[in-house]
Amino acid sequence: MIECRNVSFSYKKKNRQIYDISLKLEEGYFTCLIGHNGAGKTTLMKLLYGSLLPDSGTVEKDGSVLSIDSLCEHRSGLFFVTKEAVWHPDRPLMSYSKTLAKLYPKYSEEEFLENLRKLDFISGKDAGTKNLDKTFSELSYGERMKVITAFGLATHPEYMILDEPFANLDPLVKSELARMIHTRVAKDGMGVLISTHLLDEVSDMADYVAVMEKGRLVKYGDREEIMSNTDLRTVLRESRETE
Repeated sequence: MIECRNVSFSYKKKNRQIYDISLKLEEGYFTCLIGHNGAGKTTLMKLLYGSLLPDSGTVEKDGSVLSIDSLCEHRSGLFFVTKEAVWHPDRPLMSYSKTLAKLYPKYSEEEFLENLRKLDFISGKDAGTKNLDKTFSELSYGERMKVITAFGLATHPEYMILDEPFANLDPLVKSELARMIHTRVAKDGMGVLISTHLLDEVSDMADYVAVMEKGRLVKYGDREEIMSNTDLRTVLRESRETE
């Protein structure tokens, strides 16, 4: 389990902050983090991954507190899909994926290619398409997310954190990606945290829902309880109106 306990964080030169947040990411469960752009979702995910360290409170993985010294151990079995991820900008995707794969002992190149096929990035028969000869810098935003997510799933992580993975994907690809992630949760017990600002993505995906606004968790709990007892659109609108 990955858990943040009473975590607060501030960027020294920015106003965006995280206030006293407690949240769990458990194996075999799917948590959806929703909120407007700028609510602090990406910052919270970076704290869970260890890209940032909290000003107060703790981030723990299986009871071990995250610190500079424990960063490698914390990230073991954890994969972060983020729009800020940068592969080598000038190396062909397939070539660089082989280098990156050395960091992940459970990685399967066969699954990586199959994932890319399912996400309509390469053709069904040919793994040597021109898309795999492209460099990361040549890809669109949506294509980059396809490649990073396909690679991440192929590493067989215990936990996967995905920051707006459905953005700029067409409906069919988005449905296929959701199915792929659900399958991994069900079969392998992977723990998943996905951020989104689209409420429609919550209804049939999550076990748990966390609603974030202005750096705070305003709702957090079982999806059915949250969805049946809360008008999330009203919560988000009221949060935005009080800014």
